[in-house]
Amino acid sequence: MMQTELTADAYWFLAVMAFVVGTVCGSFFNVCIYRVPAGRSIVTPPSHCYACGTRIAAYDNIPLLSYLMLRGRCRHCGTRFSARYFLVELLCGLLYLWAYLRFGPSLVLLGHFAFIGLLVVGTFTDIDHFIIPDGVTLGGLWLSIGLAFGFGDASLPGKELRALIETLDYLLPELRAVAERLGWASSGVYALLSAAFGWVLLWSIGFLGRLMFRKEAMGGGDIKLFAFLGAYLGAVNCLYVLMLSTVSGALIGSVLLLTHKFAGRDEVEELALALPADPPMAAPAGNTETLASEHGPAGEPPPIVLRIARKTSRQLHHFPFGPYIAVAAILVLMFSEELIALTGRLIFVP
Repeated sequence: MMQTELTADAYWFLAVMAFVVGTVCGSFFNVCIYRVPAGRSIVTPPSHCYACGTRIAAYDNIPLLSYLMLRGRCRHCGTRFSARYFLVELLCGLLYLWAYLRFGPSLVLLGHFAFIGLLVVGTFTDIDHFIIPDGVTLGGLWLSIGLAFGFGDASLPGKELRALIETLDYLLPELRAVAERLGWASSGVYALLSAAFGWVLLWSIGFLGRLMFRKEAMGGGDIKLFAFLGAYLGAVNCLYVLMLSTVSGALIGSVLLLTHKFAGRDEVEELALALPADPPMAAPAGNTETLASEHGPAGEPPPIVLRIARKTSRQLHHFPFGPYIAVAAILVLMFSEELIALTGRLIFVP
C-alpha cells in the first residue's frame, strides 16, 4: 500500500486534505441535491442567494467556515440559509476522512469518494422528493462497471470474486478456470453480473410485496440503486446491504412510530378557501331561512376547509427506504475486507 511508503507527517497531511476535499465536494453535492430534482443545471447560474438573487462571492462560499462566519445568513439580505448545507459539508468531510483512514491513499480511494458522494446526493433527494435521480443510480452503475474493469483485482467486485474462487474451489473448480480465461476482464464481468443480481434482488422483493400487500412495495429508484451497489460492492455485499438496511429501517421506523404515538401528536394545518358567491337569485316565499342556512350570511357559500398534514403517523409509514440503503452501503464499504473474510468463513465447508 502507498500508506506504508509515506512519512507520518505526509500521511496525516493527506488525511487533512481528504477532509477538506470532502467538505468542498459536499458544497457541490448541496447544489446537486437542490437543482437535480428540479431539472436545473448544476453549473449555471453560479451559487446565489435564492431570496435576493445576489451571487455568492468566493470568500462567502468557503465550506463550513463561511456558514459559521456569516451565522448561516446571506451577507446582503440577511435571509437565513438551511443548516443542512453546513451539515452535508461536514458529513462529506467526515466520510471522506474515514474512507482515507480505512483504505489509505490510492487510486481506488478516488472511486470510493465518488461512490460516497453519489449516495449522499441520492439520500437527500430521496428524503426531500421521494426520488433517487437516474444520474445517481444509472450514472453510478456505469461508473462502477468502468472502475471494476479499470481497477481489476483491486476493486471490490474483484476482491470478492477472488475470495469466492478460493472459498468455492473445492465445489466449483470451473469458477477459477473461467476467471483465468477472462483474465483482466474478470472483475468487470463479475461487476456486470453483480449489478444484474442487485437489480433482480430488489425487483423480486418489490414484486412479492405487490402480491402480498396489493400496493407498491419498492420504488424503481431503489431497484436501480441496488444495481449500482452490486456493480460497485459485489453480489455478496449486496446481501449484506439488504440485511443491514432492512433491519435498521425496521428498528428506526418502529422507534419513530412509538415515539410519535406516546410523545407526539399529529400536526395538521387547516386552510379555508372562500368560494365565489353565487349570482343573486330570488328566494321562494317562506324559504328565506333555508337559503341562509345553506349559503351562510347574505347567501354566501360556505368556505372549503383543506386539511394539510404536516406530521402524522401515516406519513411515518412512508419514509423513503433509500437513506437506509445508503447508510448500509457505506458501512459495507468501510468494513468490506472484514465482510469478505466473514463470507469465506460462512460458506466454507471442510
